[in-house]
Amino acid sequence: MRAVIQIFLITSILAFGVGCKYQRVLKKGTPEEKLTAAKAYYNKKDYVRAQPLLDDLLNVYRRKPEAEEIYYFYSYCHYGMGDFLMASYNFKNFAENYPRSEHAVEAAFMSAKCEYHQSLPYYLDQTKTKKAIDKIQLFINRYPTSSYVEEGNKLIDELRGKLHKKAYNAAMLYYKMENYKSSFVAFKNAIADYPDIPQKDEMEFLIVKSAYLYAGQSFLSSQKERYETAIEEGQYFLQGESSNATYRKEVKEIIETSKKEVKRIELLLDKQEALKQK
Repeated sequence: MRAVIQIFLITSILAFGVGCKYQRVLKKGTPEEKLTAAKAYYNKKDYVRAQPLLDDLLNVYRRKPEAEEIYYFYSYCHYGMGDFLMASYNFKNFAENYPRSEHAVEAAFMSAKCEYHQSLPYYLDQTKTKKAIDKIQLFINRYPTSSYVEEGNKLIDELRGKLHKKAYNAAMLYYKMENYKSSFVAFKNAIADYPDIPQKDEMEFLIVKSAYLYAGQSFLSSQKERYETAIEEGQYFLQGESSNATYRKEVKEIIETSKKEVKRIELLLDKQEALKQK
């Protein structure tokens, strides 16, 4: 127990000493001392201490050669602390203010990557996800030979995965709630917006099934037209590239059943018309 107390006291004293030294440099240190300390903290990934020092130095070294390196470290401090909004802003400014810097392309990429970090989970609003995709794609278009292109493409794939998942789940929610009119539209829109969506075969099948089930929910006066829509969608599905035998079999069954329903409804409508004429 005594040894533990001694270790705690020694650690506390050292921490207090380090803290006092930091405050002295921050408040009374020369620009050279601040820069040396800022680099030391930065290299230790102690961005919380490095950032205020660098912030002071930006004003001291404005329009001087040292400003480029200071601003570079300053931008990464915000990134390291998870302040991606400010990091993106500063990386963008760095790339624009120092276009000839060896870090200019890196900064441009990091600005776009910060947008990736601000993307929300797939079940929340995806405005920031779309913005991140646009920013990263813009970087790739501007710097197609950059070493960051491969990472950029991976980030875009991950972000598009969120959009795919949100679109699929939203359409499936309508389907599970038996709101087949809305699921029919949602599945179609999802495929139109994201033709590379992984669940494309399933969604194309569910378009057919939604049309069929929606027809079954409808009033007699609307059923004929809606069963014909199910037939049309089913035939379109069979002409497609889906190799899923289960889906194709069920679609054929839906088409046959829908054709029988159309004939049944036509007979009923003919009988109703005949009765009216009598």
